[in-house]
Amino acid sequence: ERGDEPIVAVVEGCMGLYDGRDGRSEVGSTAEIAKWLQAPVVLVLDCSAMARSAAAQLKGFQVFDEKVQLTATVLNKVYMSEVESIDMEKAERRDIEALVRSCPHVQWLGEAIGDSATILGVIPSWKKIAFPERHLGLKFPSEHSNAASLELVAENFLD
Repeated sequence: ERGDEPIVAVVEGCMGLYDGRDGRSEVGSTAEIAKWLQAPVVLVLDCSAMARSAAAQLKGFQVFDEKVQLTATVLNKVYMSEVESIDMEKAERRDIEALVRSCPHVQWLGEAIGDSATILGVIPSWKKIAFPERHLGLKFPSEHSNAASLELVAENFLD
């Protein structure tokens, strides 16, 4: 049913975009579900220790199954040397934007990816926002105390 108001649903996948029941098919994968729903996909791309290789990886996601509507990407685990020293609670938006603009890793990723994808933002590799993991998933938000830091990242690093 469609109403007057736009409806946004965030559907989180598990494992990788194309990973499902087995290695031979898309059954049970996030890609299969996105196609069923005709939903656009925002790919969160792990950029730790890479620049041009991230562009190659992104290209692979884009062409592996062209029926998947890969509309944008978020660059995750981007190295920013100054992020640990900034008091995010006191920093202003322009301070964060200057940090991102001056970051060599962000610049290299931007040069490598170019206009091949819409980049919604970058998430720094920052200890305060690390998600604790356990076998087969992440720990529940109630099991760790980084919600305030995650909110700061969402407000300041993502479009």
